[in-house]
Amino acid sequence: MNTPVELAIAYVRHFADLAERLAQQNIVVGKLDCNWQSFGSFTVDASDGDEEAKRALAVQRGASAEPGPDVYRLSWDGKDRLLSAGSMRTTASTMIGPRRALDSRLCDSFEDAIRVAYEWLTDRLGSSRRR
Repeated sequence: MNTPVELAIAYVRHFADLAERLAQQNIVVGKLDCNWQSFGSFTVDASDGDEEAKRALAVQRGASAEPGPDVYRLSWDGKDRLLSAGSMRTTASTMIGPRRALDSRLCDSFEDAIRVAYEWLTDRLGSSRRR
């Protein structure tokens, strides 16, 4: 895998795998922005699956002001190799609220940043934390 085409598709497949593994932990990936051409930078918004189900019911009832899930955003700046994490409170109808910074870590590569992001999200949202 040395051509740009092969490298770019392999990069995207890392995120499909991340979304699959998070879904197995009842974590919803609500937004994913990955940019192979920008040093592999990416942003992932994720939330608890049960809380997202409650949000959907509130929207169906027209209760748009009800509290929604906390949404966690992890962003990796590939140029600076910095993974930053934050959270946002939401309502049933508002997906994005003010962001609160929570953590930041240096990572050697986008693969390392994806691994840390997975661990970080499953520690806070994963189904194993409910046991």
